[in-house]
Amino acid sequence: MYERVKLRLDRSSPVAIHQQLREQIQAALHVGQLRPGDRLPSLRVMARRYEVNPKTVLRAYRALKNQGIIEVRPGSGAVVGGETIERREEERALNLLRMARRHRAEALTAGLTAEEHRSLLARLDKEREQDHADRNIRPRIVVLECNSEQATLFSREITRRLHVPAFPLMLPASGESAEAILRMADLWVTTDFHYQEIKSRAEEHGRPCLTLRLDPGFSQAILAAANRGTVLMVHADISVVPAFHRALSNIGVTRETLDRIRGVSGTDLQAIRRELASADAVYVSPLCPEEVRALVPKRVLLSRPKWHIASSSIEALRAMILTLPTLARESAVPLALQARAPSPARAGDGEEESRPLPGRNAKIRRRLKR
Repeated sequence: MYERVKLRLDRSSPVAIHQQLREQIQAALHVGQLRPGDRLPSLRVMARRYEVNPKTVLRAYRALKNQGIIEVRPGSGAVVGGETIERREEERALNLLRMARRHRAEALTAGLTAEEHRSLLARLDKEREQDHADRNIRPRIVVLECNSEQATLFSREITRRLHVPAFPLMLPASGESAEAILRMADLWVTTDFHYQEIKSRAEEHGRPCLTLRLDPGFSQAILAAANRGTVLMVHADISVVPAFHRALSNIGVTRETLDRIRGVSGTDLQAIRRELASADAVYVSPLCPEEVRALVPKRVLLSRPKWHIASSSIEALRAMILTLPTLARESAVPLALQARAPSPARAGDGEEESRPLPGRNAKIRRRLKR
């Protein structure tokens, strides 16, 4: 519910109040404080609570509605997860996935094995049987983000959880190489912060675009540790820490708490050792090599989250993949992409495998041995 969210409006900031409202509500959705179906206050209630003009709140709500984040209902406030075309398509895909699972459960109840169920469906639709038998191409996903940490981490996690090729691509995603990746992909994904920009480009390419949100447990674990003391976050790409700070600030986390969340590069071993002396808890990104994780005393090492992407985002992706009309292509994935794409994980894998960014292994190992 909305009571979980505390907005902090800075009237001395050059950022307009309506934009602060929009960004903070968007950030609350990204980190899991707001969820689809949650209600926001009406315009008048929001205006009274934060002592702003109702027209200012209306402007923020309209912007969020245009982004497909909320649905405004006169007299009853707004609801997270508006009925835009994109959201309706996502809901349709989820309904189809639920239908498929329900049919499978009914087949199991009737005593059919998975193979018998597939055989029955094939006999009912023989015209499509050969088409499916010849189709050996899985949908390809491109993850667009402003930092390599999230782009790489999210793409690997999507591959592990959905067993489809997913490729990281850094924004602004310009140039011939980036365009080739975008044309190759069947589905584009990004976070709420870039969704409006990426959705417009995806429409130009005739591709669907979905949002990725963080698993609420990840940010909650970091905040819980920060409330107790200093948290050190070790990342392969340190630029993810300021972005994480901004998201937390937008959901009302105080400056005092944010100052206790510090970041350091996974390649700067001297800085890691220095920061460890004053850290009460340490998070090490799965993209850092295990040698870096081994430097951290177990008493302060935070458990690595099983997943970083919210289950609701993965479920929406799974539903879209199920219903995505992927056409067979004659061209193969470029060799450069094959090198970047993570290998699909075996069913039942748990934690994400720790893999450092390319080219850094040998250098880090040499420095660790000193």
